[in-house]
Amino acid sequence: MIPLISMFILIVVATPILNIGNKSLGEYASYFLLGYFILSMEEVQERLKRHRAILAVLWGALIVWRCVMYKMGLSNSLLWNVEQRLLAWVGILAVLGLGRKYLEFHNKFTVYFTPVAFPLYIFHQSIIVMIGYFTIRHVKAAIIQYMIICLASFGFTLLVYELFKRIKIARFLFGIKK
Repeated sequence: MIPLISMFILIVVATPILNIGNKSLGEYASYFLLGYFILSMEEVQERLKRHRAILAVLWGALIVWRCVMYKMGLSNSLLWNVEQRLLAWVGILAVLGLGRKYLEFHNKFTVYFTPVAFPLYIFHQSIIVMIGYFTIRHVKAAIIQYMIICLASFGFTLLVYELFKRIKIARFLFGIKK
Protein backbone atom coordinates (compact mmCIF):
# COMPACT_ATOMS: atom_id res chain seq x y z
CA MET A 1 0.00 0.00 0.00
CA ILE A 2 2.90 2.37 0.74
CA PRO A 3 4.16 2.31 -2.90
CA LEU A 4 0.66 3.14 -4.11
CA ILE A 5 0.27 6.04 -1.67
CA SER A 6 3.76 7.34 -2.47
CA MET A 7 2.77 7.83 -6.12
CA PHE A 8 1.41 11.21 -5.04
CA ILE A 9 5.03 12.37 -5.40
CA LEU A 10 4.59 12.12 -9.18
CA ILE A 11 1.64 14.48 -8.89
CA VAL A 12 3.65 16.93 -6.77
CA VAL A 13 6.53 16.89 -9.28
CA ALA A 14 4.16 17.36 -12.24
CA THR A 15 2.20 20.23 -10.66
CA PRO A 16 4.47 23.08 -11.85
CA ILE A 17 4.16 21.91 -15.47
CA LEU A 18 1.90 24.32 -17.38
CA ASN A 19 0.50 25.75 -14.16
CA ILE A 20 -1.76 28.58 -15.30
CA GLY A 21 -3.82 30.37 -12.66
CA ASN A 22 -3.24 27.55 -10.14
CA LYS A 23 -4.74 25.05 -12.60
CA SER A 24 -1.95 22.72 -13.60
CA LEU A 25 -2.14 20.66 -16.76
CA GLY A 26 0.74 18.56 -15.42
CA GLU A 27 -1.09 17.81 -12.18
CA TYR A 28 -4.34 16.79 -13.82
CA ALA A 29 -2.54 14.81 -16.52
CA SER A 30 -0.68 12.88 -13.83
CA TYR A 31 -3.96 12.06 -12.04
CA PHE A 32 -5.37 10.86 -15.35
CA LEU A 33 -2.33 8.78 -16.28
CA LEU A 34 -2.02 7.22 -12.83
CA GLY A 35 -5.69 6.36 -12.96
CA TYR A 36 -5.43 4.89 -16.43
CA PHE A 37 -2.24 2.87 -15.99
CA ILE A 38 -2.27 1.99 -12.28
CA LEU A 39 -5.76 2.25 -10.83
CA SER A 40 -7.40 0.40 -13.70
CA MET A 41 -5.49 -2.79 -12.81
CA GLU A 42 -7.68 -5.44 -11.16
CA GLU A 43 -4.96 -6.34 -8.66
CA VAL A 44 -4.68 -2.71 -7.53
CA GLN A 45 -8.47 -2.42 -7.23
CA GLU A 46 -8.57 -5.49 -4.99
CA ARG A 47 -5.73 -4.12 -2.86
CA LEU A 48 -7.64 -0.85 -2.43
CA LYS A 49 -10.71 -2.83 -1.40
CA ARG A 50 -8.69 -4.77 1.21
CA HIS A 51 -7.12 -1.62 2.67
CA ARG A 52 -10.18 0.65 2.41
CA ALA A 53 -10.48 1.19 6.19
CA ILE A 54 -6.84 2.26 6.57
CA LEU A 55 -7.15 4.57 3.56
CA ALA A 56 -10.37 6.11 4.90
CA VAL A 57 -8.82 6.75 8.32
CA LEU A 58 -5.69 8.22 6.71
CA TRP A 59 -7.87 10.44 4.52
CA GLY A 60 -9.78 11.67 7.59
CA ALA A 61 -6.51 12.34 9.43
CA LEU A 62 -5.20 14.34 6.46
CA ILE A 63 -8.39 16.41 6.43
CA VAL A 64 -7.95 17.17 10.14
CA TRP A 65 -4.26 18.00 9.56
CA ARG A 66 -5.27 20.37 6.75
CA CYS A 67 -7.61 22.22 9.11
CA VAL A 68 -4.83 22.48 11.70
CA MET A 69 -2.42 23.81 9.08
CA TYR A 70 -4.99 26.41 8.04
CA LYS A 71 -5.47 27.56 11.63
CA MET A 72 -1.67 27.81 11.99
CA GLY A 73 -1.52 30.11 8.95
CA LEU A 74 0.37 27.68 6.72
CA SER A 75 -2.00 27.93 3.78
CA ASN A 76 0.60 29.55 1.51
CA SER A 77 3.47 27.19 2.23
CA LEU A 78 5.16 24.39 0.32
CA LEU A 79 3.93 21.95 2.99
CA TRP A 80 0.35 23.06 2.26
CA ASN A 81 0.77 22.37 -1.47
CA VAL A 82 2.35 18.96 -0.94
CA GLU A 83 -0.30 17.99 1.62
CA GLN A 84 -3.02 19.08 -0.81
CA ARG A 85 -1.78 16.56 -3.41
CA LEU A 86 -1.39 13.82 -0.78
CA LEU A 87 -4.89 14.53 0.54
CA ALA A 88 -6.37 14.34 -2.96
CA TRP A 89 -4.49 11.15 -3.87
CA VAL A 90 -5.36 9.33 -0.64
CA GLY A 91 -8.96 10.52 -1.05
CA ILE A 92 -9.09 9.01 -4.54
CA LEU A 93 -7.64 5.73 -3.26
CA ALA A 94 -10.04 5.63 -0.29
CA VAL A 95 -13.12 6.37 -2.40
CA LEU A 96 -12.13 3.71 -4.94
CA GLY A 97 -11.57 1.13 -2.19
CA LEU A 98 -14.84 1.96 -0.44
CA GLY A 99 -16.73 2.02 -3.72
CA ARG A 100 -15.29 -1.33 -4.75
CA LYS A 101 -16.60 -2.83 -1.50
CA TYR A 102 -19.97 -1.13 -1.07
CA LEU A 103 -21.08 0.03 -4.52
CA GLU A 104 -20.60 -3.09 -6.64
CA PHE A 105 -24.07 -4.56 -6.83
CA HIS A 106 -26.81 -5.07 -9.36
CA ASN A 107 -30.49 -4.28 -9.01
CA LYS A 108 -33.23 -2.89 -11.25
CA PHE A 109 -31.89 0.65 -10.85
CA THR A 110 -28.31 -0.20 -11.87
CA VAL A 111 -29.43 -2.49 -14.68
CA TYR A 112 -31.43 0.40 -16.21
CA PHE A 113 -28.96 3.24 -15.55
CA THR A 114 -25.63 1.60 -16.40
CA PRO A 115 -26.09 1.63 -20.18
CA VAL A 116 -27.79 5.05 -20.22
CA ALA A 117 -25.13 6.89 -18.18
CA PHE A 118 -23.46 8.56 -21.18
CA PRO A 119 -26.63 9.87 -22.87
CA LEU A 120 -27.92 11.15 -19.51
CA TYR A 121 -24.59 12.87 -18.96
CA ILE A 122 -24.90 14.59 -22.34
CA PHE A 123 -28.48 15.77 -21.75
CA HIS A 124 -28.38 16.79 -18.09
CA GLN A 125 -26.32 19.98 -18.29
CA SER A 126 -28.55 21.74 -20.81
CA ILE A 127 -31.67 20.68 -18.94
CA ILE A 128 -30.27 21.88 -15.59
CA VAL A 129 -29.45 25.28 -17.10
CA MET A 130 -32.93 25.68 -18.62
CA ILE A 131 -34.78 24.62 -15.47
CA GLY A 132 -32.45 26.66 -13.28
CA TYR A 133 -32.96 29.78 -15.40
CA PHE A 134 -36.73 29.73 -14.94
CA THR A 135 -36.70 28.46 -11.35
CA ILE A 136 -34.33 31.12 -10.05
CA ARG A 137 -36.40 33.86 -11.67
CA HIS A 138 -39.67 32.72 -10.10
CA VAL A 139 -38.78 31.05 -6.78
CA LYS A 140 -37.11 33.04 -4.00
CA ALA A 141 -36.18 30.40 -1.37
CA ALA A 142 -32.83 28.79 -2.18
CA ILE A 143 -33.75 25.39 -0.74
CA ILE A 144 -36.92 25.27 -2.85
CA GLN A 145 -34.90 26.33 -5.92
CA TYR A 146 -32.45 23.52 -5.24
CA MET A 147 -35.16 20.91 -4.81
CA ILE A 148 -37.04 21.99 -7.94
CA ILE A 149 -33.88 22.07 -10.04
CA CYS A 150 -32.71 18.64 -8.85
CA LEU A 151 -36.03 16.84 -9.15
CA ALA A 152 -37.24 18.50 -12.35
CA SER A 153 -33.90 18.15 -14.13
CA PHE A 154 -33.69 14.46 -13.22
CA GLY A 155 -37.22 13.87 -14.48
CA PHE A 156 -36.80 15.87 -17.67
CA THR A 157 -33.43 14.27 -18.39
CA LEU A 158 -35.02 10.82 -18.20
CA LEU A 159 -37.92 12.03 -20.33
CA VAL A 160 -35.59 13.39 -23.03
CA TYR A 161 -33.59 10.16 -22.98
CA GLU A 162 -36.72 8.01 -23.36
CA LEU A 163 -37.94 10.25 -26.19
CA PHE A 164 -34.61 10.25 -28.06
CA LYS A 165 -34.27 6.50 -27.57
CA ARG A 166 -37.27 6.04 -29.86
CA ILE A 167 -35.91 8.22 -32.71
CA LYS A 168 -33.41 6.39 -34.91
CA ILE A 169 -31.28 9.40 -35.90
CA ALA A 170 -31.24 10.70 -32.30
CA ARG A 171 -30.03 7.29 -31.09
CA PHE A 172 -27.15 7.49 -33.55
CA LEU A 173 -26.28 11.12 -32.71
CA PHE A 174 -26.24 10.60 -28.94
CA GLY A 175 -24.78 7.09 -28.79
CA ILE A 176 -27.92 5.53 -27.42
CA LYS A 177 -28.05 1.75 -27.68
CA LYS A 178 -31.37 0.19 -28.53
